[in-house]
Amino acid sequence: MRKTIFLIVLLISTVKQSEAQFEENILCKSGHFVLGCNYLASNAGTQMWIDWNPEVIEQEFKRLNESGIDVLRIFPIWREFQPITAIRSRIIEYRFGENPLPDDRFGDAGVSEEMINRMKLLLALGSKYHLKFIVSLLTGHMSGRIFIPPAFDGQNPLTDPEVIQWEIKYIKCLVNELKTQPSIVGWGLGNETNCMAFGDISRSQAYIWSSIISNTIRSVDNTRPILSDMHGLSPEDSWSMFDQGEITDILTTHPYPLFTPYCNLDPINTIRPIIHGTAESRWYADLGNKPALVEEMGTLGPMICSNNIAAEYFRTCMFSVWANNCHGAIWWCNSDFTNVKQVPYDLFSTERELGLFKADGSPKPIVEEMKKFKTFYNSFPYPDLAPIKTDAVCILTHEQNQWANAFSSYILSKQAGFNLEYQYCTQKIKEAHLYILPGLGASSAIPNHRMEELLQKVKNGATLYISLDEGLLSDFESIAGLRVVVRESSYNTTSFSVNCSKLTIPANIHYQIENIGAKIISADAYGNPVFSVNNYGNGKIYLLLLPLENYLSNTSGCFNSSQSSPYWKIYSEIGKDVLASHIISKNQPLLAITEHAVEQDKCIAIIINMSPNTVSDKLSIMKGWTVNKTYYGKMTSDGDFLSVEVAKNDAIIIELLRQL
Repeated sequence: MRKTIFLIVLLISTVKQSEAQFEENILCKSGHFVLGCNYLASNAGTQMWIDWNPEVIEQEFKRLNESGIDVLRIFPIWREFQPITAIRSRIIEYRFGENPLPDDRFGDAGVSEEMINRMKLLLALGSKYHLKFIVSLLTGHMSGRIFIPPAFDGQNPLTDPEVIQWEIKYIKCLVNELKTQPSIVGWGLGNETNCMAFGDISRSQAYIWSSIISNTIRSVDNTRPILSDMHGLSPEDSWSMFDQGEITDILTTHPYPLFTPYCNLDPINTIRPIIHGTAESRWYADLGNKPALVEEMGTLGPMICSNNIAAEYFRTCMFSVWANNCHGAIWWCNSDFTNVKQVPYDLFSTERELGLFKADGSPKPIVEEMKKFKTFYNSFPYPDLAPIKTDAVCILTHEQNQWANAFSSYILSKQAGFNLEYQYCTQKIKEAHLYILPGLGASSAIPNHRMEELLQKVKNGATLYISLDEGLLSDFESIAGLRVVVRESSYNTTSFSVNCSKLTIPANIHYQIENIGAKIISADAYGNPVFSVNNYGNGKIYLLLLPLENYLSNTSGCFNSSQSSPYWKIYSEIGKDVLASHIISKNQPLLAITEHAVEQDKCIAIIINMSPNTVSDKLSIMKGWTVNKTYYGKMTSDGDFLSVEVAKNDAIIIELLRQL
């Protein structure tokens, strides 16, 4: 019976997805960058709608506007905006405490008119200071605490039909009351609602709930994009970027290194944590086929790093997010909450000192970095960057640790000097000159029809790189030019060399190999092939018989060149053909370069130092191109070379022209 009711609710709430296009919306516009922060009033935090103080809010909005902030993400706390209780006896009656619901549109939805009026005042104050807003509508989870209306205590808000019925009423009421507010640029489903369920839910349940809420929003307002507001998505788990990309208009990442697997192994001002937000956002966007916004970002307080280091970290992140079309960076949060006494701040130390400003209103160093970036951005003639030049497609597969392999592949490609995009093994194979198939982990890793599609592209001239974890490939001899004599399951470490550099990778699977036509690039101490390349039609296939990417994701310090072996040289080897097509090339692995074609004969290059030390390099320029202008940073030109000295956690931005 409950299942039937649930499906009826779904059918009632389903509407045709709006055909409206959001390309010019500041959150969706390709190449555009918004700078923002998540907002909770400093005097009360999550209690701000109860301990209401518009004077504090206006003071903070003025301060945030002066800091270069474009967008604030705000949170109508569900418990406060729909404060209904359920009187359960022989009948069920919903009330505000003991008082009957009023006989008006607010009572029909169980929504507090007082809270709606407070929200309208907040939005008006924001407009006064030219701020735009993302409204995260169904905020029943915030900072580790659940804020569900008392009527639904003990019920699952993502699967219970009774709760969902009132969620629909709530969403319709809020959106209808607020949709005329011009400062709202997007609707969020609700802050991290995938943390709001009691216990696990299935992928189908997550899909249905997300569809109901999205379609309810669209039934009232289809003029604004809907943001997923989720974090921790994956291709195949309950909360999937495929599903969220189908249902919503903007995917969202909350890339806190402390809370994200493989991202908390190195100091926060080094390449792994810095590139985390960019890599995760591109992963979501490429697989989900929707823009992805860095909707929350932060260091989580002074025990992670000093305030000065936090500012340097965010400076690098801003350049990286912008250069790679991640649409914006929104800091968590506007203020410290060291003076706020209620939960979550009383319980969780990681919620108290996250702000741009201290509790007394004094700015932290990050505020100055925001101002500097915004001043540069506003003066830059191409703020909506042209699409990045991408060179490779990284294909993630079944039965592997997809994020571990995706993350390492992204970092290694940046270190080697090329840029990749992602896809999943079930999707039509994209066009590319280089394909990366990292960490194959099972016999069912990739459907055979997709593998055949991929191999046809190699026959037509593309390059394919495969690294093996515990996976099995059919037609192995034809693909690799190698023959397996015997396979052994035993945990051992293999050492080998690439371009005169010794590398060491542990693995659970080892092979004795006979060469039947491949070129052996590197072998282990016993002469057994480890890294090889085989001609395949008009293309070639590189094979690494070790789980490089998975190993690096789990190993601290391995991407910091001063502390580790240069594993990126494997990617330099597989990418040497695409690297030859770049206008500008580097030597230092801690510099990341993106190229953006403004016109046929004009290109913007962004060179980012992903390390806490000054990096010097001599960059090569393709013949026929020259530096026309430096927009940010300093460099000197010497014919076909550029001498750069990129300050720690900073960037250089130049314009290159082709000489006709």
